[in-house]
Amino acid sequence: MPIIRPIFSSNDFDLARKALMLHVSDYLKDPVEPAELARSLEAVKRKLESPNNPFPSAQAVHEAVAGRVPSSSSIIEEIKLYVEEQLHRNITLKRISDVLNFNCAYLGQKFKQHENMSFNEYLLRRRMEKAKRLLETTEMKIYEIADAVGYTEIDWFYKKFKEYTGTSANEYRKQCFITA
Repeated sequence: MPIIRPIFSSNDFDLARKALMLHVSDYLKDPVEPAELARSLEAVKRKLESPNNPFPSAQAVHEAVAGRVPSSSSIIEEIKLYVEEQLHRNITLKRISDVLNFNCAYLGQKFKQHENMSFNEYLLRRRMEKAKRLLETTEMKIYEIADAVGYTEIDWFYKKFKEYTGTSANEYRKQCFITA
């Protein structure tokens, strides 16, 4: 009995099915002949410009999408809002990028361009400023303040606070009460 081989492999079939779903109008062999490409593009252009075209124009698509794509500044504002709301938790740009459905490296670059500091510098600044405010205005214990600003390791909080302010958390609190 002879072996019958299919003309298309399953990969070819999947590709053809995807092409149909995407309304592909032509197929060009590799290497592409310039005249063939020009003919195919002209046919697509005629089809898009016809009054019976079921698809929106490129301009209509652009206008619809422009209303939904957030600007860089609104993305940065979302990141900053997330930081303020989640300051007491372990925050990473990776987690935020997953929440916002963006590439982490892209968000990091946009953040640095917009804020003139890295995300981690911003996060440290927000945490330390809140810690200072809590030291100035509450009687919370240092470990409670560390926890409230997202540090689970008290030694790490002490180290970062001293690097940021030039003084320990206890000394900072004492100075606030002396000057008040």
